[in-house]
Amino acid sequence: MMLPLCDVKLNTGFKIPQSNVVKNVRKATCDSVNFTGKNSSFDFSDFDIKKSVKIYPGEIRKMEQGQWVLLPDCGATFELADCERLDTKTKDFEKRLNSLKNNETFTVGRGDFEDENRKISRKHLQFLKYNEKIYVRDISLNGTKVNVDGVFKNYDFKYLQEKYATNPNFSELINEKYYFLRRCRYSDATTFVSGAEPVQNAINSEVEYGYKKISRDWVYRKFDRISYPNSKVLQRMSLNVVAHAHLIKELDDFFATGFYKDRFGQWKYINNPDTICAYYKTPSRAENWARRHDPITIYSFNKITDEFYSAIAEITRKYSRKSENNIPLQGVHSKDSWISLEDEPNSENVAPIVERAANIDRNLGQAVYEQCYNNRLTPLVSTGTLGACRIVIDEYEEYLRQDKKRFATISLNGLRKYFNK
Repeated sequence: MMLPLCDVKLNTGFKIPQSNVVKNVRKATCDSVNFTGKNSSFDFSDFDIKKSVKIYPGEIRKMEQGQWVLLPDCGATFELADCERLDTKTKDFEKRLNSLKNNETFTVGRGDFEDENRKISRKHLQFLKYNEKIYVRDISLNGTKVNVDGVFKNYDFKYLQEKYATNPNFSELINEKYYFLRRCRYSDATTFVSGAEPVQNAINSEVEYGYKKISRDWVYRKFDRISYPNSKVLQRMSLNVVAHAHLIKELDDFFATGFYKDRFGQWKYINNPDTICAYYKTPSRAENWARRHDPITIYSFNKITDEFYSAIAEITRKYSRKSENNIPLQGVHSKDSWISLEDEPNSENVAPIVERAANIDRNLGQAVYEQCYNNRLTPLVSTGTLGACRIVIDEYEEYLRQDKKRFATISLNGLRKYFNK
């Protein structure tokens, strides 16, 4: 059933832009940024590491003026005064960061950008290396947004032009990105530490103090101690972990009793086990463990507390598996590369994504709508598909930005040639 987007009412409080013109925000590249400032020693009189904050993959926030932020290992994108973008993962900027020695600092500002936009302060961002870590703060007047994506986006114009220039099939592109995010082929050596047979036996075993439900591809493990409500799942944790029989046993014991061992082998207990209302799933066949970036998913009917998260992180830390495509699992609240903590897709967090896509391009909006709603009145979409939709939206938006700039440059050069005749 094809529903026209104009007839779909999405009550989300999302403010629809007055036009479909994409905001003119450029992504800083090696060609548009010139990092000419020198490193200098730092006066620590106004630096308090206890007041610095951390940002995690998937998080987008407006930086508070003067507050130090710890730059994560996966890098970040800074949007300066809503008119320029600075990506810390570009080769040019990585080289600049690597030039810093401990207790040295440098600033990025208006003079570092090709267009020298007056909205950007002369000194806009300050970077500091302290104890081998990079900190950054906003020292501008017009503000900065920071986006720690943790998900691969290809902003090379040749790639974007190939994918999006001529009648792009947005549905196919979303599926392509989904397979990149979720599907994989890890080697048996990196997946089966103790062999595949013990893992399959653990999957097939009955759940002690619980029960399991089996589908074609998954085994869902639930527990007698927990009273599962009829309401919908609120949050989920996806885990990129090796296949190990002991891991399944440890997770079963934790959900059944509230006890677990930390990384030092010490027994710990959840202070309030009643707050844990969750179950988890594993692949039904051990061989499929190597075909997913997230072979284990935990579904929670409550908001996952810091205590719950820390317990799962401690249990799974020794089983964590390095990502095959060198990106962390995406998650709004994740701070560990093998864990993704995400809100379950619902009307409140899906509808704004559909609206954003529709405001950029009607066909893109229709494709995202079909992927997310699947001809239903409420969303029926996985977090992986939702993440793939975000990537395609961002890439297409970036293509429109770069194409608009390229067209303006070509037109300007044409006028110059005409008047120079």
